[in-house]
Amino acid sequence: MPRYLFYLLLLTASLTQLGCLDDEVKPGFDMIYSVDFTLPAGLNTVERHYFEFYDVETDFQAYLAGQGYTLEDIERIEPTGAVMYALSGDSDYGDIFEVSVQVFNGQQSYIEAFFRQDVPPNATDEVNLLPTLANFKEYLEKPTMQLRVRLDLRQITSFTTDTRLDMSFRAVLAN
Repeated sequence: MPRYLFYLLLLTASLTQLGCLDDEVKPGFDMIYSVDFTLPAGLNTVERHYFEFYDVETDFQAYLAGQGYTLEDIERIEPTGAVMYALSGDSDYGDIFEVSVQVFNGQQSYIEAFFRQDVPPNATDEVNLLPTLANFKEYLEKPTMQLRVRLDLRQITSFTTDTRLDMSFRAVLAN
């Protein structure tokens, strides 16, 4: 019996170590973007609500030049985190159930960059969004990008909220 326990413990420790291998910070640099929008009072819970931003400057060439890299040096661009926060002091995001931030190409195709499912009903004036695992190189290497914020609400918005969305992407260097 102790022999099986030893092998079970060894297997558990091995799997735990394998799960931690990809937690390293990959060499590259961060790119930060912000957009502002107004979440109006009276939005209903039946529809999904979209806020679209066209021609958001990526400044990708400036980021490359500032870091001393070329496009060929970049393997992928991955999202690292985003925060949606209220610019007005008395606002909160308790009315929001789900948030999705998507990058799209002006046609029908898009890729989700950040999301938050089941925003807590007691959410304050800030919502942290989780990054996805998608590669955004083909979208962010262009001079501009298009963004879409999709909101699903749990109740009708009770007041107008000026909102800022700060997003961070990491340009990962090729080996």
